Amino acid sequence: MRDAVSLEIDGPETWAVDQFGILVVTTSPLAALESLYEALDGLDSAREAGNPEVAFRDSLGSAYDAIGKYRESRRLGIRPGVNP
Repeated sequence: MRDAVSLEIDGPETWAVDQFGILVVTTSPLAALESLYEALDGLDSAREAGNPEVAFRDSLGSAYDAIGKYRESRRLGIRPGVNP
Protein backbone atom coordinates (compact mmCIF):
# COMPACT_ATOMS: atom_id res chain seq x y z
CA MET A 1 0.00 0.00 0.00
CA ARG A 2 1.23 3.47 -0.84
CA ASP A 3 1.76 6.05 1.81
CA ALA A 4 -0.63 8.98 1.24
CA VAL A 5 2.33 11.38 1.47
CA SER A 6 4.00 9.73 -1.54
CA LEU A 7 0.82 9.84 -3.64
CA GLU A 8 1.22 12.48 -6.33
CA ILE A 9 -1.58 13.23 -8.76
CA ASP A 10 -1.25 15.95 -11.35
CA GLY A 11 -3.97 17.58 -13.35
CA PRO A 12 -7.69 17.55 -12.79
CA GLU A 13 -7.71 14.58 -10.44
CA THR A 14 -7.52 14.27 -6.68
CA TRP A 15 -7.74 11.43 -4.20
CA ALA A 16 -10.17 10.58 -1.43
CA VAL A 17 -11.11 7.68 0.79
CA ASP A 18 -14.55 6.22 0.06
CA GLN A 19 -17.09 4.88 2.56
CA PHE A 20 -15.36 1.47 2.51
CA GLY A 21 -11.96 2.94 3.39
CA ILE A 22 -10.59 2.48 -0.12
CA LEU A 23 -8.33 5.11 -1.64
CA VAL A 24 -9.91 6.34 -4.88
CA VAL A 25 -8.84 8.82 -7.53
CA THR A 26 -11.57 11.14 -8.76
CA THR A 27 -11.99 14.37 -10.69
CA SER A 28 -11.57 17.43 -8.51
CA PRO A 29 -14.71 19.53 -8.07
CA LEU A 30 -13.00 22.58 -9.59
CA ALA A 31 -12.01 20.62 -12.70
CA ALA A 32 -15.57 19.28 -12.97
CA LEU A 33 -16.97 22.81 -12.73
CA GLU A 34 -14.54 24.02 -15.40
CA SER A 35 -15.73 21.18 -17.66
CA LEU A 36 -19.33 22.15 -16.96
CA TYR A 37 -18.65 25.79 -17.89
CA GLU A 38 -17.00 24.66 -21.14
CA ALA A 39 -20.00 22.44 -21.92
CA LEU A 40 -22.39 25.32 -21.25
CA ASP A 41 -20.37 27.52 -23.59
CA GLY A 42 -20.68 24.73 -26.17
CA LEU A 43 -24.44 24.70 -25.71
CA ASP A 44 -24.52 28.44 -26.21
CA SER A 45 -22.52 28.26 -29.44
CA ALA A 46 -24.17 25.10 -30.84
CA ARG A 47 -26.36 27.17 -33.16
CA GLU A 48 -23.34 28.34 -35.14
CA ALA A 49 -21.94 24.81 -35.57
CA GLY A 50 -22.06 23.02 -38.93
CA ASN A 51 -24.49 20.50 -37.44
CA PRO A 52 -26.23 22.25 -34.53
CA GLU A 53 -28.15 19.19 -33.35
CA VAL A 54 -25.00 17.10 -32.98
CA ALA A 55 -23.10 19.98 -31.33
CA PHE A 56 -25.98 20.50 -28.89
CA ARG A 57 -26.19 16.78 -28.07
CA ASP A 58 -22.41 16.54 -27.55
CA SER A 59 -22.36 19.62 -25.31
CA LEU A 60 -25.32 18.38 -23.32
CA GLY A 61 -23.61 15.01 -22.83
CA SER A 62 -20.46 16.79 -21.66
CA ALA A 63 -22.51 18.85 -19.21
CA TYR A 64 -24.15 15.74 -17.74
CA ASP A 65 -20.75 14.06 -17.45
CA ALA A 66 -19.27 17.09 -15.66
CA ILE A 67 -22.21 17.25 -13.25
CA GLY A 68 -21.78 13.55 -12.46
CA LYS A 69 -18.08 14.02 -11.76
CA TYR A 70 -18.82 17.02 -9.54
CA ARG A 71 -21.45 15.07 -7.58
CA GLU A 72 -19.07 12.13 -7.15
CA SER A 73 -16.30 14.32 -5.76
CA ARG A 74 -18.73 16.05 -3.38
CA ARG A 75 -20.10 12.65 -2.29
CA LEU A 76 -16.54 11.72 -1.35
CA GLY A 77 -16.35 14.86 0.81
CA ILE A 78 -14.11 16.93 -1.45
CA ARG A 79 -14.87 20.63 -1.36
CA PRO A 80 -13.75 22.96 -4.16
CA GLY A 81 -10.58 24.82 -3.27
CA VAL A 82 -10.16 23.20 0.18
CA ASN A 83 -8.77 19.70 -0.38
CA PRO A 84 -5.44 18.73 -1.98
